[in-house]
Amino acid sequence: MKHLRVVLIAFVLVVTSCNSAKKESVVPGTWSVSSVSFSGGDMSLELMNAIRELGMSVQYTFNTDSTYTMRSSISTHAGFGRWSYIEDTELLIMTPNGEQPMRTKLSIKSENNLVLQIENKGTLLDYKLTRKSK
Repeated sequence: MKHLRVVLIAFVLVVTSCNSAKKESVVPGTWSVSSVSFSGGDMSLELMNAIRELGMSVQYTFNTDSTYTMRSSISTHAGFGRWSYIEDTELLIMTPNGEQPMRTKLSIKSENNLVLQIENKGTLLDYKLTRKSK
C-alpha cells in the first residue's frame, strides 16, 4: 500500500509538471491581433476606434529565451523586452527595456489562439491573438 501511494504521488507530480510545461510552451511564437473588443468604462467611440486600429496592426513575437518584440504595421515604434507567464494566475508580465513591467491577463484558448486582456482607465480591452508561426 505504501508503494502504491508513492507511485500515485509521483504520477501526480509528473502529470502536473507536464501540463504546466505544455501551457507555457504555447506562448512562444509569432502572434497577430485578430480582434480587439472593449467592455466597461466610458471610453469615447473615437478613442476605441483609434485603439482598435492600432491594436489590429500589432504583431507580437515571444521567443523561447523569454524575450519579445512588438511591431506595428502602421507605426514606426517597435517594442522589445522580456516576458514571463505565470500559469496559475494567467498572468503575462512584459517588461519593456528600461520601463516598468506591464502585467496583463493572458488566457490560452488553444495552441493557436490567445486572449490578452488589458485594463485601461476602467475599460477592459481584449486582444484576441492568432498564431502566425511557432
